[in-house]
Parts: sequence; structure tokens; C-alpha cells
Amino acid sequence: MEYFYCPKDNFKDFASGQVLYGGGGIPNFPIRLLIELYCRAKSYLPKSKDITIYDPCCGGGYALTVLGFFHNHDIKKMYGSDINPNMVSHAKKMLHY
Repeated sequence: MEYFYCPKDNFKDFASGQVLYGGGGIPNFPIRLLIELYCRAKSYLPKSKDITIYDPCCGGGYALTVLGFFHNHDIKKMYGSDINPNMVSHAKKMLHY
């Protein structure tokens, strides 16, 4: 995939658990890809401020946390849900920081 919106930066501190914390059974998603997908979707919106994000399968909240960290200037609200209450509990901790 060609990246148009996310620069080729070094995200190793985020991916290695130095900034964001994972856990057993909690998948992490490539940070650069998350940012690229978010920015591509945002490019189709007529207005890029006050964005609300809903992740219906948020797991441990990794994707929401990454997007909140890198794009807090245009994301107004974030919502997440998951079938596993343990994942929701972990997501709340991640998003609290």
C-alpha cells in the first residue's frame, strides 16, 4: 500500500510498549497504518474538526488510543465497544491516560 497521509516516521516507542501498553490477547495494529487509514477517511469529510469515532470492536482500545494521541486536535469524541468486558476494561485504562 502506498502511504499518502502518514509520513514514514519511527513509531517504535509506541509499538514497543514504552508509551502504549498492550496485554495478553490484546492485538496491536501498525501505528502508521492506523494513521493513514484515519487520514484517508478524514479526507472525504467536508469538515475535519469535531470528529466522532466509534470502534465497534475496540478490543483493548489500542486503535482509539493511537488516534487520540496523534489526532486529538480534530477528534471531539471517541466511543468503543467490545463483546469481551475484560477488553473494555483495558480500553478504559488505555484511554484514561
